[in-house]
Amino acid sequence: ATTDADSFCINGYGPSGEMMSIDVIGNPKSYLCSGALAGSPVGGSVPMVPSNTNLVSDFSRWEVAGGMSYNASTGQVCTGTTSGSAKSPLVRVDGSTSARLTLEAYATQPSPSQTPNSAGYYSSSYFQADGVTPATNTGGYTGNGNAQTLPLSSWRTHSWSTATGATVKYVRFILNSAPTTYTSNNCYRNPQIAAVMP
Repeated sequence: ATTDADSFCINGYGPSGEMMSIDVIGNPKSYLCSGALAGSPVGGSVPMVPSNTNLVSDFSRWEVAGGMSYNASTGQVCTGTTSGSAKSPLVRVDGSTSARLTLEAYATQPSPSQTPNSAGYYSSSYFQADGVTPATNTGGYTGNGNAQTLPLSSWRTHSWSTATGATVKYVRFILNSAPTTYTSNNCYRNPQIAAVMP
């Protein structure tokens, strides 16, 4: 069990051994909270993830490492001068056809490979029901990458949809700091992650 930003949160087992999280009153969450897995597989049913609905609305639960930082007062994640990443929690997508990351990006300096612009550099990883074992999407990959041009000195919306499929139960999106190639002094805000159901 762990204390989450908005409620007490427990990781446990759902139907068919699926790893899941619940809040203090027993409602299933759309992401996995931090902390150890508790309990053993039980019966019951879990509502499907709603289609085209935002499942993660801010960066407070993302894990930053290396040349990435999170500012709680602004709600922004920013790149630095070294490589790094900001990883979303594992978001439950229930075998959707695709998962979509949408956010706003900003930079004031060009990046080495994108001059006169910068770029947002994103990646994804897919997992089976236990939240640990990699899953292969319909394209045959356990992860994908995406780079999008970022014109300077104004906030721009970046949106990226990546294929998932029946075996993908969780997805993680990653913002990458790549100062020798794609990124410069990038900042990001207002992340949204949604599943598109069949």
